[in-house]
Amino acid sequence: MRQYLSLYPVTPGPLFRWLGMMVTFIVLSESIAMLLGRPLVPDSAVAAYQKASSLPLLWMTVIVMAPVLEEMLFRGVLFEGIGRSRCGPVAALMITAFAWALIHVKYGLFDRVTVFAAGILLGTARMKTRSLYTTMAMHAVANLVAISETALVVHFGSRYAWFI
Repeated sequence: MRQYLSLYPVTPGPLFRWLGMMVTFIVLSESIAMLLGRPLVPDSAVAAYQKASSLPLLWMTVIVMAPVLEEMLFRGVLFEGIGRSRCGPVAALMITAFAWALIHVKYGLFDRVTVFAAGILLGTARMKTRSLYTTMAMHAVANLVAISETALVVHFGSRYAWFI
């Protein structure tokens, strides 16, 4: 199981480089969204945040549970299974990124394309570090940024945009 899911530790140097790449990806994708006049936080995320019965549970789910479970499924089980087939690792990278984007049903096309691109980055990190822990950490950082921005919009409205 450990080998199949690639649950191997990663040294701090590569981990921080990949986390830096995720932060850079977030800055670039949000800059593009702002240039296109798109909201940084989808309405569906604001609605989910406002309807949450337990904000601490929501934060834990978004920052810890979703990254662990989604990475185990997409960059773990599916990536390894497809990668070992005739398709190979490049197809595994593309297929898992596409499938991951598809499950984000609450998002529109622009946001799904962004999720797909993030999936390519996560899959590349999985291939290069051979560790699912890297992708879990990267995914957690992306979700931490997303839920923090959502909280800012819910509590302060779109006026917080100057802060970013």
